[in-house]
Amino acid sequence: MNILKRLITCYQVRMRISILGVFTFFAFSLAANSQNAKVDIRINNQTIQQVLTEIEKQTGYLFVYDKNEVDLNKRVTLRAKNESVKEVLNDLFAQTDIVSAIEGRNIVLMKKDRSSSTSTVQQQNRKTVTGQVLDGNNQPVIGANIIEEGAPSNGTITDIDGYFSLQVAEDAILKISYIGYLSQDIPVSGKNNVSVILQEDTKILQEVIVVGYGTQRKETLTGSVSAISAKDIVTTKNENAQNLITGKIPGVRVVQKSSEPGAFNNNFDIRGLGSPLIVIDGIPRANTDFQRLDPNDIESISVLKDASAAIYGVRAANGVVLVTTKKGTVQKSELTYNGSFTWQIPSGLPSTVDAID
Repeated sequence: MNILKRLITCYQVRMRISILGVFTFFAFSLAANSQNAKVDIRINNQTIQQVLTEIEKQTGYLFVYDKNEVDLNKRVTLRAKNESVKEVLNDLFAQTDIVSAIEGRNIVLMKKDRSSSTSTVQQQNRKTVTGQVLDGNNQPVIGANIIEEGAPSNGTITDIDGYFSLQVAEDAILKISYIGYLSQDIPVSGKNNVSVILQEDTKILQEVIVVGYGTQRKETLTGSVSAISAKDIVTTKNENAQNLITGKIPGVRVVQKSSEPGAFNNNFDIRGLGSPLIVIDGIPRANTDFQRLDPNDIESISVLKDASAAIYGVRAANGVVLVTTKKGTVQKSELTYNGSFTWQIPSGLPSTVDAID
């Protein structure tokens, strides 16, 4: 019985060793394939940027470079069949001062005069910093840029889970950035792991536009919608609200038919298709109601030009102008004064006579 147990135990140990060996071999094979990746390139009079994009597609490598050093718009002609990435890059930058270095899954492009200084930096005390980049909702930020300050060629990006790993100097500062978020500088002196939460750039992402079925943030709109705010409206002094948007919204044309003081008779159309439907605070109104609306009472004006206006039916065939007026808010009382005056001097006064004459 004891012999049987010992045989079973030995068998289990051998199986574990075999499985571990298979995984180890598989990992080394992946590393070897990554380092020895071959590419086929047929580029005719295209930019260097297109060549780098094609290499990334075929190999999975990611290029890291300084746009001020690498001329991405230079046009080249290149032929390569089953050649290594290193050979292709040597041919691509043969007539330039750009050299390449493969660091893990990244390919760093830099000038030759900086490559020697980079080697010196690498010989100094360096460490590997790992971390994760999240947004305000604790969701991973994919593709965030991680660059060592003072060494723009030393950088990486976050993976699908927001994680990154980068070799930096002992007292380095990481510059972390992503489109739509505020950039952050993270000192890593005395740290080997950092967790970063990026905050949204509200100046870019929080602009709200009124549409027919509610309000939407500007970057989520799929239809053709233009808008101006109260700040843009009051910069133009005009008693006619229609004249205020002249030249401020693309596709909107306002033609004043009379220059008579106090006249409110304009032709108003969107993309030359005829008079649009006017909706003020959710209620369809006549064109004259919009013209005579006090510009100081307007909060925003949105113009719907395509299928976004379909909710209003056939009357919206020529587009819709949505006007939102200002409303009271719970806050400290504010008083705004706007006044003007003129001083005129007549160019000439007629001579007068007294009562005797």
